[in-house]
Amino acid sequence: AVAGPISSMTFVRDSTVLACAIGNKIFLYKVMKFLICLNFQQFFRLVDNGQHLTTLSAHIRTINYLLYDDEQDCLISAGEDNLIHRWNIDE
Repeated sequence: AVAGPISSMTFVRDSTVLACAIGNKIFLYKVMKFLICLNFQQFFRLVDNGQHLTTLSAHIRTINYLLYDDEQDCLISAGEDNLIHRWNIDE
């Protein structure tokens, strides 16, 4: 299980993948149904096929923002390390 406050999250590919930034890592989950508490910084729970796909790691400090670009099929992350990363999303 992954523990820690979620600093940012976004849906990828028509909401079939959920990207969650926790600390300096991004966790990608394949989701069908989901439940997110109103205060998503403190708690989240994936329901029904919340299969962990991969973990992305390149930031050295907390990730503050995640954005998915439909046209480029990529995830953009920005963090407290003043870095911006572009992640290609493979099938």
